Amino acid sequence: MIARAALALALLATPAAAECLRYDAPAELDGRIHRRIVPGPPNYESLTQGDRAETIFVLELAQPICVAADPRDPVGSPAVAQVRRVQLVLPGERRRLREGQRFRAAGRLFHAHAGHHRTDILIEVSR
Repeated sequence: MIARAALALALLATPAAAECLRYDAPAELDGRIHRRIVPGPPNYESLTQGDRAETIFVLELAQPICVAADPRDPVGSPAVAQVRRVQLVLPGERRRLREGQRFRAAGRLFHAHAGHHRTDILIEVSR
């Protein structure tokens, strides 16, 4: 009985898959830019232990999103709920981005799969 009640509450608290964004569809996200310095190669663990510093840009979303699992790639592209930060994968020029700047990113979502990826969900920005 308790398990059924917990399941019902979980289903009510989780947005329906139809409301979630998809990996295989264009997406537009709104938020504020945050610049981060993170450890890069060779180990992606510690700047003080010799890893090279990398600068990344993260979009703090105005509203949390969810991303539905890709049925063609459920292992590499899982469902993710309550996404509040998305790393930006930017083409070319980055100097124009300022800390705290409002930003609308349009592009393709993908799930983290490499050491350079610092959030579960990233967006390859096309405009």
